[in-house]
Amino acid sequence: MIDYSIRTSSRTRRVRLSVSVRNGVVIVVPRYFDLSKIPQIIKEREQWLQRAIAKVQQRNIHSASPLVLPEKIHLRSINLEYSVIVHYHTKRKNILSVDRNVITLLLNTKNTNAGFVLLKRWLQ
Repeated sequence: MIDYSIRTSSRTRRVRLSVSVRNGVVIVVPRYFDLSKIPQIIKEREQWLQRAIAKVQQRNIHSASPLVLPEKIHLRSINLEYSVIVHYHTKRKNILSVDRNVITLLLNTKNTNAGFVLLKRWLQ
């Protein structure tokens, strides 16, 4: 049994199947499509779905190496360099502060992407 989600689109003209790490198996159907046909479509495309799921899982294993926050950020266009210091805490809020040429990140230990989000916002 393959777990899947269904999405209706007014722009699609035929049934589309997609597999991704984030969304899993997604079936995109035209508006007013007879949803009772979906189990038959799944059955017909089961071998393709199994291969696609295996490929996505394999790709995810290889790319699962943890991302590391940079120790320094060099802004070449304005010739500035910032050191990045990271402190972890259990409070809810994530904070970025800049003092001279030091960026301090206070990050909640449960949200690993917060540091990247804060740095990206600051850079923009």
